Amino acid sequence: MKYKLRVAIKKRAPWIYKIITKINQSWFYIRNLPSLFGNKIYLSNSYLTNIKIKILGNNNSINIGSSDLEKCHVYINGDNNDVQIFDDCVMRGTEIWIEDDGNSITINNNTIIYEKTQLACIEGTTITIGENCLFSSEVKLRTGDSHSIIKDGKRTNFSSNIKIGNHVWIGSRASILKGVNIGDDVVVAMGALVVKQVPDNSIVGGVPAKIINEGTTWCIQRIT
Repeated sequence: MKYKLRVAIKKRAPWIYKIITKINQSWFYIRNLPSLFGNKIYLSNSYLTNIKIKILGNNNSINIGSSDLEKCHVYINGDNNDVQIFDDCVMRGTEIWIEDDGNSITINNNTIIYEKTQLACIEGTTITIGENCLFSSEVKLRTGDSHSIIKDGKRTNFSSNIKIGNHVWIGSRASILKGVNIGDDVVVAMGALVVKQVPDNSIVGGVPAKIINEGTTWCIQRIT
């Protein structure tokens, strides 16, 4: 069923939408019988198509609100991790990848994420995405490097949280690395590599990303 049609049904006939989502929620694949290991998956009028969830660990939680997910993959390898997707989100071909214990990924209301985007959390870190955000395709968010960088016999590249504010537009093939905090009403240009903080109402671009405009916002409609 087309997304716009589902939205219309949800607004005008919510009881029919509930029936549709209950039927549709059987169309996804879960590995390792999560309930036997204290893992829990909560669905609330979610519309899921071709979803794969693989959990290797204990006491993990996935909570999907009234959102629309298609061809998404959730992989968790560890304990006590948490994935929260709130209401009215649209996600297409998104990969959520979690390793180690105590990580958290939160996607707030009305956020749209397109194909081949990866959200990766390791070493007990968090990714928080605000409301009304728009991610183009092939965006990467990574809280860590997976491998170690050593100097004078000590590791130097520890993982760190990522926070994306409200109403942020991230262009295709942009990468957001560990420790970055992006403010509200920000545009991240196509192909940007963001390695430091981004203030509200700005546009950043380049490798590494720098501020190229300030005092700006954006609108999802193309204004004439």
